[in-house]
Amino acid sequence: DLVYYNEDGRFYYYERMKSLIKCLDYEVAPCELEEILLNHPFVAEAVVVGVLHPEFGEVAKAFVVIKDSVCLGMCPTSEELQEFVAG
Repeated sequence: DLVYYNEDGRFYYYERMKSLIKCLDYEVAPCELEEILLNHPFVAEAVVVGVLHPEFGEVAKAFVVIKDSVCLGMCPTSEELQEFVAG
């Protein structure tokens, strides 16, 4: 995936380079994981990218934006979001 950032340190998603993440013998579509994350009641935006991993080939890494109205001590942890995606 192509991402750039500006002088303020903000990251911007530009373009998806490929459509599948290859983890071990599995092919995972990032858009499917993004759709699951977007169904979480606290998630406003989500993007999933493949990250190289020495043992698995690639793993999925998600970047999420939490809805402003819920961050009063109720923000989900990364572990809670992983459990939500694993279902």
